[in-house]
Amino acid sequence: FLMFGCIVAGRLIQTNLQQVGDGKYVFELPDAYTINHLVVFLLGTPFPAGYAATVHFLWPGQTVWSFLGMLSNDKPSAIFKLGGLKELKSSDMLTEDEIPKTAQLGISIEPIDQVMQQAGQSKPPVDLPMRLLEHFYNYLTSFSSQLPKDASVLFGANVNSWIPLKALSEWYDNVQRRIKQDPSFLKN
Repeated sequence: FLMFGCIVAGRLIQTNLQQVGDGKYVFELPDAYTINHLVVFLLGTPFPAGYAATVHFLWPGQTVWSFLGMLSNDKPSAIFKLGGLKELKSSDMLTEDEIPKTAQLGISIEPIDQVMQQAGQSKPPVDLPMRLLEHFYNYLTSFSSQLPKDASVLFGANVNSWIPLKALSEWYDNVQRRIKQDPSFLKN
């Protein structure tokens, strides 16, 4: 019997794993709207050869699970950022007391080929280019420096700051490194 662990940032380890089907497990996560990050991990026992698991999240009051990522023997733990998924899609007419507060974290053990296919098909958010541009802008403007007063002769009257080209190269290298470490870092 495979066991999984789950930690919501700032809370104790979750021990309420329930098997809900063959190879299907669920954690109940109370106070869902306070969850920003969570860690899911394999406890000790590896997956059988040729198997891995997909990890999904279901917000309270929702019916569609959000694919978060995967676990495998090569990647026995993962950290997920949920902040960008928090939009309440339930009826706007519900009062605060009527909104369900418990989310579910689902884990499904499947053949590794199916898991890899799902992981490869997870669609980037529509606003991914905007997130990338925002990240790019914020990074580069942090290197902005004032030009000397007489530099306007060379660059024009309205130009009063500059960004070193090295900052662009560093941003590119940093983004590539972070995507390799966490392919979802720009998604949430």
